[in-house]
Amino acid sequence: MIGLPKFIVETDGEVKPRKALSESVDRLQKDAEKLGKEISKFK
Repeated sequence: MIGLPKFIVETDGEVKPRKALSESVDRLQKDAEKLGKEISKFK
């Protein structure tokens, strides 16, 4: 059997864990887009 991955998200209580994770993913997507644009300049 294959287990399901589990994420433990700790916050300071100001933001709910689900929202904090969602905001983190949004930031990572923006960073990945910027990196992709920078890499395409070298092609």
